[in-house]
Amino acid sequence: MKLFYREFGNGKPFIIIHGLFGMSDNWVAIAKQIAEKGFRVILPDLRNHGQSLHSSVFDYPSMVNDLLDLFNSLCINKALICGHSMGGKVAMNFAIAHPDRVEKLIVADMGVKEYAVHNNDILDAMLSVDFTAVSSRKEVEEKIEEFVKSYSVRQLLMKNLNRNGNAFEWKLNALSIKDNFKNIFLRVETEKPFNKPVLFIHGELSDYVLDSDFEDIKKIFPSAVLEAVPNAGHWIHADNPEFFIESILDFSLA
Repeated sequence: MKLFYREFGNGKPFIIIHGLFGMSDNWVAIAKQIAEKGFRVILPDLRNHGQSLHSSVFDYPSMVNDLLDLFNSLCINKALICGHSMGGKVAMNFAIAHPDRVEKLIVADMGVKEYAVHNNDILDAMLSVDFTAVSSRKEVEEKIEEFVKSYSVRQLLMKNLNRNGNAFEWKLNALSIKDNFKNIFLRVETEKPFNKPVLFIHGELSDYVLDSDFEDIKKIFPSAVLEAVPNAGHWIHADNPEFFIESILDFSLA
């Protein structure tokens, strides 16, 4: 599957992979700052997200293959890879499957463990919208507010709203994601550890990665280091972007 992507700067390739319900557009501001340091920053939209194609297949092997195709189509031999949340698991699985194509790995607020299925309310909210019965963005947001009380989460979802002619639609393939939802939360598995440098950077206020998870992480990524972003929850790149950018650049340029 050919992925849509955005590209900034020149130099060493640096891939940033968004999380569930996200898209490349969410990372443009950070990508531009990283590009200023001499990197060629590439932001793909994962399948069923953003402007990439929709598919009934949605799992980590398929997303890893999509990323490999992107590497090959852009003639990228090796890159630094950063993935946030679900994108972190895509990045980890890619590094395990294709270690020769990864120089360093950055995993943002995601561990290797299996997570309990959550965020069902978000999918239910998106699928509840009858686009034949709404005529404005405000009406769509009012509908999803019945399910999603968090303003910041609603704004993330509203970025997925697209006008097609006179009608609205979701950019992401909510139905396929719901049908394959359990795949997203699966544990990262491998019999061969990834031995190159890895930074696990997580929000100090987030419960996605705990200090107690680090022993499990080191079994798969023996060279991993763990760093907490102060005053940040799961959306570490939005909650404390200055600290986040400084940390990943220090790691990438070392």
